[in-house]
Amino acid sequence: EIVDEGLNTLDIGIAPLSMDQVIFGDLKRTRLPKVKVLFVAGANDGQIPPYPGDGGIICDDEKSILLDLGVEMSSGLFEQNLENEFYMYLALKQPSDELYFTYSQTDSTGAMQRPSSFLASCERIYPALRRIHFPKEAPRKYFNVDDSREFLMAGLNRQRIQEDYLEQDKAFALLLKYWTSTKEGAEEIRSYWNMSKNREDSLPKDLVQELYGKKLSVSVTRLESFASCPYYFFCLYGLKLYSRELYEVTPIEMGNLFHRVMELYCNEVKKSKTRFALIPDNDRDRMLDKALDVAAKEQGAEVFGDSARNKHRLQMARRILLRTIEVLKNQLKDSDFEPDHFELSFGRASSQMQMDMDIDDNHRISFSGIIDRIDVCEEDNRLLTRLIDYKSGYKAFDLKEFYYGIQIQLVVYMNAVEKFYSSQSGKQVQTAGIFYYQIKDPIIASDHFDPEMNRKEFLLSGYASEESDILDHLEHGEDRFVSMSIRLKKDGTPFSNAKVLSQEQFELMGDYARKKMKEIGKAIYEGKIKAWPYLDKKKSACDYCPFSDVCGFVPGEEGCTYHRAQSLKTDEIFDLMRKED
Repeated sequence: EIVDEGLNTLDIGIAPLSMDQVIFGDLKRTRLPKVKVLFVAGANDGQIPPYPGDGGIICDDEKSILLDLGVEMSSGLFEQNLENEFYMYLALKQPSDELYFTYSQTDSTGAMQRPSSFLASCERIYPALRRIHFPKEAPRKYFNVDDSREFLMAGLNRQRIQEDYLEQDKAFALLLKYWTSTKEGAEEIRSYWNMSKNREDSLPKDLVQELYGKKLSVSVTRLESFASCPYYFFCLYGLKLYSRELYEVTPIEMGNLFHRVMELYCNEVKKSKTRFALIPDNDRDRMLDKALDVAAKEQGAEVFGDSARNKHRLQMARRILLRTIEVLKNQLKDSDFEPDHFELSFGRASSQMQMDMDIDDNHRISFSGIIDRIDVCEEDNRLLTRLIDYKSGYKAFDLKEFYYGIQIQLVVYMNAVEKFYSSQSGKQVQTAGIFYYQIKDPIIASDHFDPEMNRKEFLLSGYASEESDILDHLEHGEDRFVSMSIRLKKDGTPFSNAKVLSQEQFELMGDYARKKMKEIGKAIYEGKIKAWPYLDKKKSACDYCPFSDVCGFVPGEEGCTYHRAQSLKTDEIFDLMRKED
């Protein structure tokens, strides 16, 4: 019995019943016998013939010199190209009946791919060759189990919108029949159908209470994420779903490093009692190196020092920060404003300011944030403030996105700054400007140094006060501002396209931001979690969303709609805010 059981587990090989066979390989390594049909897949530019690479550290000329000295090296680029063409010839001459080339028009990200230049040569030799485009001319009707799932789910979504889709697409009908023929497949289809059909738009009140409590403490950025898409907020801050952390220097960590270095450096300059615009170069370098060393240790010095790549990133960070400091010095050179506070926090237990708001009789929301830099200009009875928020990635202040709640951060910070200085100084506090500044080291396309192009790369993004005396305090001496996108007429007033606002408009934005925060807080406590992504002409909240595979949002499907932004001009935005005030 034991022997019989052992024999039953054996698989017995059977000789092929015919001489047919299929060989898989690559052009360089596979030695083909005489074959009837040859398929050459992936005939894209750079793949066939293969791109030989950069040749390594030693170039071809150096290899020739070493070869003359008796040192044999690997083949150079020229020899590699000849070798690749030879192997292509060996393979392509083998088929006796048919030869096919296939290439992709796009890659996995949707970027366009070019066919191999070799195919153009073939078409010149054989003008009768014809290209067939898939799947338009020959739809694919065969699948394995894994990739059939994607086709199946797409068909189910289409069936929900178009009731007769099952009758129209025979491939989908056959695939659905195959999946429903097994208990496991039918259960998976039923689960998906019910999940996507019965998608919840809100949470029960008792569950909301368990998730957030009676007092919700959130940063302004989190509120912006809710305005961008409630489902994203729910996944990230309700369920606390985070990607697995990797042992590497991420863009977020680089951004934190930039912020910390700027804070430490600016505090050192303030202690020195020297104007920021007049700090000597040797003192600047010493303070920057000290701040970078402290910040790197706080971030985790072992990460920045564990590889040559990360060491280079630290050197690159120093170069970017040095350029940032020089730009900020230049922007402060002709200004009456001087940096006063750095990384000023509010809404936290250790901060000097608390920003709370009642949502209803039972719930309260506490807002928190860190203001990177506040510049001030003090007069006898008035204190002017300029708020600057550093960004390590691209960020431009957009009034339309502010109106929709996607960019309320700067205005909320403006309200916090006014509250802080009103209590500290006892003077009338007036906003001179709110701005983003991108910390970067751009490559400027020019054959010589162009001061104007360099200036435009580092402009602050935001709005300044339109009042002439405030503009003169911000920057004086020229009709064109170095730091902002503002030009003045001969009478000293800004041109119509200048990024300026009246004090009434700044106050209106402050009131609207408070209203918007309360509106978002109320929606959170109402349990709203519907996938309702923000969409305008430039971008969508779905573009880089890590939860797009689980939210069930399918554009065009019943119940799946975008939060579409209207095309609004500046005056129209302020008119809408006045109506809602």
